[in-house]
Amino acid sequence: MNTNQVPSAAYRGSELTEGLERARWRPEVVAFADAMEAKLRANDHKGGWQEDAPHELLRRLIEETAEVVRVMRPEKGSQDFHAAAAMLDAAADMLRRWGPGLRTSADQDAVRGECADVGNFALMVADRFGAL
Repeated sequence: MNTNQVPSAAYRGSELTEGLERARWRPEVVAFADAMEAKLRANDHKGGWQEDAPHELLRRLIEETAEVVRVMRPEKGSQDFHAAAAMLDAAADMLRRWGPGLRTSADQDAVRGECADVGNFALMVADRFGAL
């Protein structure tokens, strides 16, 4: 198994999810999960994501990443940060056009693992900025 793959048993019906004993989770993970849940609840009025196509959600992920770059820009030399955000915006636009062609038969464990990597790096950025 690829190291980026997370087997289904790691999150479905395991002792990690049953009872959610916070002592078993890193404090940063708990704080980040709380922040994620708060954002999800604040946006419940939008109707959820369950009916959205994966490529649309991936496009939104890239757009949100561009927003993170814009929020973290330095006060001096911010042109490079604006350029980086613009490149992310361009990638999101490409997904808008080409996204429907994404493979829907991709290995679920690999997709789950890579998505966990994205979430973990988002957690690390928030933590290093003192936001957790």
